[in-house]
Amino acid sequence: MKKIQALLVGSLMLGACAKDPSFTKPERADTTTVDAPTTTSATTTTTTPAPYLFETSPSEWSVGLVTASRKCFGSAGCSISVEPGLTYVGTRELPDRGTVVVRISVSGDEDGEIIETFEVDTSTGMFQAREIRMSTVNGDVKPSAKVTSAEYHANR
Repeated sequence: MKKIQALLVGSLMLGACAKDPSFTKPERADTTTVDAPTTTSATTTTTTPAPYLFETSPSEWSVGLVTASRKCFGSAGCSISVEPGLTYVGTRELPDRGTVVVRISVSGDEDGEIIETFEVDTSTGMFQAREIRMSTVNGDVKPSAKVTSAEYHANR
């Protein structure tokens, strides 16, 4: 505790006493020491909430291909357009906000595997479907797809 000194003679007291003829002004003012509580400066701390931690894996996502168009040229193969459909099949709820970046691998193209990346908005479950065009070596090839990675990103 800090020690502060308080002057016991105040102006109101002097004014009241000055009206009393028997009052004599003190030669010096008496002082006394009293204990006063210490003051501490308030420290304001702002805490930023930790980012929402949600982990997802490829096994929690399913991908299917819908054939939008198919034109075959006999032994020259086919020209195919497919649209991927993503489905979250995990057991936990997706976060209210954020994005899941899902990468898929599409097989069946004569030049090899096609990799596509989609961003799924977790608040709506929506993603921008893009048509994937491919050429097959023959008409017997059926395109297929699998999820290769899935990663959650919290929105800031």
